[in-house]
Amino acid sequence: MKKILFFFLIFISQMAFSDIQTDSEKLFNWAEVKYPNYFANTPQSSQNTDLYIYRYYPQTDNYLGVKKSDLNVYVKGDVFDGLKKINTLADLIATVDSDTLSDAEELFNRTEELYPEKFSPSNQTTITTDAYFYRYYPSSDTYIGVKRIDLDVYILGDMFGGLQRVDSLNRSLNTDTFQPLFASLNPGGVSIGGSSGAGSCVSIPLIAQDTEYRLNTISGNDSFISDVTHQIVTPTQSKIIVSSQGEDLITEETYSISDNIFSTSNVKTSLTSGGFTTKTDNSFSPAKQAIGGEFCLNQTFTSNYTSVQKIEITIPGLPTNIANQVFNFTDNYTVDAVNESITTAAGTFNTVNFTLVTTENNVSTKSVTWLDTDTGIIVRQESYDANDALESISELQQIK
Repeated sequence: MKKILFFFLIFISQMAFSDIQTDSEKLFNWAEVKYPNYFANTPQSSQNTDLYIYRYYPQTDNYLGVKKSDLNVYVKGDVFDGLKKINTLADLIATVDSDTLSDAEELFNRTEELYPEKFSPSNQTTITTDAYFYRYYPSSDTYIGVKRIDLDVYILGDMFGGLQRVDSLNRSLNTDTFQPLFASLNPGGVSIGGSSGAGSCVSIPLIAQDTEYRLNTISGNDSFISDVTHQIVTPTQSKIIVSSQGEDLITEETYSISDNIFSTSNVKTSLTSGGFTTKTDNSFSPAKQAIGGEFCLNQTFTSNYTSVQKIEITIPGLPTNIANQVFNFTDNYTVDAVNESITTAAGTFNTVNFTLVTTENNVSTKSVTWLDTDTGIIVRQESYDANDALESISELQQIK
């Protein structure tokens, strides 16, 4: 009996900690949206110590955390004059839920007016679960909901090809994020958001750590070789070194993978060439997303994001030049073929072929990529300029 009670108490304590962790994540996500001046809205990973669950925001040098012993919420930073208690976690979660529900209902009402054929009849009751605020529309047999922990908007229905992520709640309230989604749908049910699409599907692995290969790139009358090494590959980060023509480019990427969506929060690069060093630090808000894991024929996906870019240029004997830039991007992916055979100097490969169109300030560029289904390595890639003219072709020459 004592042993049963012991394990029961452990189970209860684990449930309680899970609730604290979930509520903390929910609070942090909400604060980043509502108070970006204090908690810069670049996705941050929560840290878990013996005393706190917290997030650190390097752009503002501020902390937001929950103290485990008293379940109070604290902030820390110069703007707060050090460490300051804000309120209890329970009180703030009540505020978060109330605010999120209000925003969700505003979005639901507006979407019903804009797209009555997809969400009918209108004025349905909003249902609350532990995971979502949502409405169900019986005539169209569709759902629209807001995920409570990360404040993302989702739709569900056969006409959408299943469950689709639309965008963040905040962005959806300020612009029509549904229009590009619906524009991408076709009668066959092909949709955005990592849906299966019509036809067969193929899984693509992450490129294994320590993988080395060589690419040959032709651009106009020029041709050059690049040696690529995937020095670090984990489920959350990678480090890639590309050496070409006496130049070394190091790329470090921070990301997450969930539900066949590859979400990148930060990319740092360092390019050394002729004694010059150029470093960039790109933070994406919301995360830059792409199809990851499973690719399905005719699948489409759209990602809208803002890139906050810091550039440092170092020239020997001169002060370091620092520039900051902000760009708004839209990426549109289409899977054109699966199990397509491609032959290069490195051999014959079974591939997935997809097209990426990236738009910034109404200017679009395009790339077409073939990935090896066994290794995830790029077998061939074509790049096109804003006039859809071919700029370059890269092909796999050797896997070392």
